[in-house]
Amino acid sequence: MYNLELWIDKGTFCPRPVRPDGGMISDRKLLHDHNLVKLETGPNGTRISWVMFGANWASLYFLHAFVATCAAPVTLCYFNAGWFEETISSSVDAASRIEALVLKSDVRFSERVYIANGRPAPGEMPDSLRSIIEAGQVPDGESIVCTVDSDRGTTKVEHIGEESLLGKVWGRVPISYPALTGHSYDRIVSQSYFDVVRTGRMHYDQVLASMIMPNGEQQWFGYHRVIVPDTSIRRVPSRVRVACARAPVEIRLL
Repeated sequence: MYNLELWIDKGTFCPRPVRPDGGMISDRKLLHDHNLVKLETGPNGTRISWVMFGANWASLYFLHAFVATCAAPVTLCYFNAGWFEETISSSVDAASRIEALVLKSDVRFSERVYIANGRPAPGEMPDSLRSIIEAGQVPDGESIVCTVDSDRGTTKVEHIGEESLLGKVWGRVPISYPALTGHSYDRIVSQSYFDVVRTGRMHYDQVLASMIMPNGEQQWFGYHRVIVPDTSIRRVPSRVRVACARAPVEIRLL
């Protein structure tokens, strides 16, 4: 898609740096350690990557002026406790967004998971979750089944459906980051499970979390989810079925 790669350092274009022996330096190191800005562009669009607290402001203001000449849409990838990604249809609007982000370079997040409770309008709800709400149950293949021990205050992933969001992105192994228990992500997202077990009612919310992805990168990952009490088997501890869908969330951090 992109046929031109450019690097920006201290307010001007520069050759891509190499090691003293001429070897390749990874994009990650150039962005995080060398504080460079990467611009990729072509006839069908543009992609820009930078680390918010590291990139030189002169480089970003240079980019702010230059991006208006680039092909749209413009995808902005910026790192702040994880990679954010947003696509903007207009190059002029992308320039305005870059300027706004420069002024937020010193923002630090106290949490790595944010949740917005409540259902969006039906037209803004992922089709798969709307079907689940209408049916009142989650198919096995789309389910993440969790046991919920209210007395101990613990949860455990018991089943990962092959068509579930977790299964499709991280696989069905129980040791992937989202399936593990005890870390901050688990403690925050699992709180709603206890409410569903206590009330016996379906719950809908939206989640934005800084997640360790399968490639090892930290990325802000937004999704909608439906949590349904599992009444198919009367048992202790109780169980819930969770269905998730990747979709834009009504949570804006920057």
